[in-house]
Amino acid sequence: ILGKVYNARGVLERATRDHPQPVPVEKLKRTSTQLAAALPLIQTSDDPEQLRGLEGEAAQRYFDCLNDLILQQKQDFVFEGRSRRPPLDNVNALLSFAYSMLARECASALTAVGLDPYVGFMHRPRPGRKSLALDLMEELRAVYADRLVISCINQKIITAKHLQKQENGAVLLTDDGRKAFLTAWQNKKKEEQIKDLQSFIQRFSANKSKSKQATSRKKMLDNIQLEEMLTFFSNEYKVCINIFSVFPLLCRVLSVITAEQIVTGD
Repeated sequence: ILGKVYNARGVLERATRDHPQPVPVEKLKRTSTQLAAALPLIQTSDDPEQLRGLEGEAAQRYFDCLNDLILQQKQDFVFEGRSRRPPLDNVNALLSFAYSMLARECASALTAVGLDPYVGFMHRPRPGRKSLALDLMEELRAVYADRLVISCINQKIITAKHLQKQENGAVLLTDDGRKAFLTAWQNKKKEEQIKDLQSFIQRFSANKSKSKQATSRKKMLDNIQLEEMLTFFSNEYKVCINIFSVFPLLCRVLSVITAEQIVTGD
C-alpha cells in the first residue's frame, strides 16, 4: 500500500514536470501533498482495516486527477470515476484491461518462484481469485498500468475506433484495440526490463569493487556466471526480454548476495 500511494504520487509529480502548461499544476501539486501526508500514516499503521481506509482515500484523490492527465482525444476519452464489471466508458475499459494483464503477469511471476498466487494478505482469499497476485500488483497499478493507458491515449495508439459499446452498456476493446494495446504493453516491458537490468549491473559492479573480499566473492559469482547471464539478458536478448521472466534469476541473485553477506559479515 505504501508503494502504491508513493507511485501514484510519482505519476502526478511527473505530469507536472513533463507537461507544466496543459495540466493543472496547482491541483496536481495539492493532491501530491495530500498523498505525501498519507505515507507516514500508512507506514506506521498495523491495523489492516485502517490501512484499507487510507488506501481507499488516497486512491480516490489520485483518480480525481486522472482525467487531467489526458491531453489528447478529450472528447472520446473522459474519466469521471472508476467503473468496473463492466467498465462503462473508454478510459475504464482500458484500465480494466491493463489491470487484468498486470494481474496475470504477477500471478505468473509468483508461480515461477514457487509462491502460491491464491494466498494473499490484503486481498482476502476467495475461490478462484489470485489474491497474492492482486497484492503484488497494487504498487504497480499507477506507475505501470495507468501510465501506459494515459500514454496510449495521448499518443493516439488507442482511439475511439478501438472500443465498442455493448448492449448492456459495457465498453470493451475490439480485436484491433486489444492487438494495439498488447503491442504497446510488450514494448513497455522490454524498455523497463532493459533499464532495470542495466541499473542492476551498474549497482552490483560498484558494490563488488568496494568489497574487502573481492576474490572470495568473484569465486562465488563465477560459479553461476552471474555477470555473463545478466549481460546476455541485457544486450543480446532485448527483442523478446520479459520483465517478469527474470524473477527466478533475480531471486537467485538475492540468495547469492545474502550468502556473501553471511560469509563477509557485511
